[in-house]
Amino acid sequence: MPPAANDNQGLKIAVAIFATLAFLLGIATYFGFSQAGQNWERFTAESKKASDASRAQAQLQNTLNDLKALAGYEKVDDTVLKTEIEKDQQALATAVNGLREKMTAVYTTYQSADGASAQVDEFAKAADSIAERITADRTRTLQSTVATLTDLLTNQTQLVGAVAADYQGARKSLEQSNQVAQQKIGVEVSAKEKSEADRLEELRKHEEDRKSLVSRLDELQGRNQQQATELTTLRTQLAQTQEDMSRKYGDLMAQFRGLREQTEKSETVLESPNGKLTFVDNTRGEVRTTLGRQDGARERMVFSIFDRDAAGIPSDSPKGTVELIQVGDRSSVGRILKTTSTIDPVRPGDVLYSPAFGTRPRLFALVGKIDMDRDGRDDREDLKRMIESRGGEVSYDLPPAGVGQETGELTPLTSWYVLDDLQTVRAGAEVPTGATAAEEQTFLNRKSEILQEARMAGVRPITLDRLLSMLGYSYGEVNPGRIEGANRQELRRLTNPRGNSPLGTAPTTPPEGE
Repeated sequence: MPPAANDNQGLKIAVAIFATLAFLLGIATYFGFSQAGQNWERFTAESKKASDASRAQAQLQNTLNDLKALAGYEKVDDTVLKTEIEKDQQALATAVNGLREKMTAVYTTYQSADGASAQVDEFAKAADSIAERITADRTRTLQSTVATLTDLLTNQTQLVGAVAADYQGARKSLEQSNQVAQQKIGVEVSAKEKSEADRLEELRKHEEDRKSLVSRLDELQGRNQQQATELTTLRTQLAQTQEDMSRKYGDLMAQFRGLREQTEKSETVLESPNGKLTFVDNTRGEVRTTLGRQDGARERMVFSIFDRDAAGIPSDSPKGTVELIQVGDRSSVGRILKTTSTIDPVRPGDVLYSPAFGTRPRLFALVGKIDMDRDGRDDREDLKRMIESRGGEVSYDLPPAGVGQETGELTPLTSWYVLDDLQTVRAGAEVPTGATAAEEQTFLNRKSEILQEARMAGVRPITLDRLLSMLGYSYGEVNPGRIEGANRQELRRLTNPRGNSPLGTAPTTPPEGE
């Protein structure tokens, strides 16, 4: 391709120079005609030189144009060629820096993906070093730049190949892992399908069971409705029966109280004697009685002794008390605990009586305070022991507030309920129980309810002093507790050191009936 018009500027300059020289040469020839021959020779030589210079200039221009074409600058003017080359070198450095950053990003991504290859690391470091040489040296020649770029391209190719190879290995490893995972997933899927099938089967069974239960529920609801109707009928019948039974119970209780009043004696002759004395040894304080086990007598029972001619047992003062120490089937031996009069001793034929004795224990109810010795202290435990020693039993107890809790049950079988309506010997000597006013009021309300129940059930009331008199108790008497065991041999030795008529041995008496 012929060079452009502005590309022949050097040639034009050379022609101008040549014309100028020719002009000068003509002037010199004109002025130095004398030296024409010499000057002609010189002119010829200079013309040749100018012609050679023009040819050299043209040759150089052609060479420059060829180099510009090879370098891609054929359209660039010679005056700005260097500037354009420097601009392209700067652009190349910028492009290399961009490539370097991309290479660093790829390598960082490779490392973050747990890539570990010494060859990849080596190629990455070499590529970074080559890029550093290109961007750092601005005086490089085109040849050295091309060589460095060739090295960089070669290194990049090797780096990409190493990364690809490493990725390929990782891919194969992942494919193997994926195959194993797929196998496990297949097993899990099979297990899941089996589990789903089992679940559906179980749901089917549950649905069948639910339908069966619904059917059963409908049946039970029908039966429940029927039973509800029957229950309503039964409740109506029960209410009617309860009303009838309540009326009959009231009638029976009225009859019971009437019969009880008919069978009970007056206050002067309340009850019949329980037994009588058949032999008395006042010297040794021993007696024989007609009470036996068939009558319900047991050892350690205490009875009051009344005169054989007493008009009424409760109204007469007892002559003394006796404790049974040996009990046979039809008779027993006892010891005299005390006598009330020295001029009226215990004699055969006197009778024995205890308000608590019977074929089965008489039942007592204690209501309110029980102060036997009038000292202001509650003595209900002593009274319980006394009643038990006489063959009875306390079946119900309602102590005052602060003394204890309500125990037992009051029934129509209870013989007496005991009330203590006497005051202490000295006013104000009552021992405080620590009960509050509310507790006292609660006790009084409960006491009123119990007294009403007792009257409705026909239970007879008895005062404490009258009961104590019937039990043969005297004020100031010590009431010991029940003896669980005793060494009789040692007792005989202590009470009879001389061996005279040991305690507990039945006295020698004539046979019964003589």
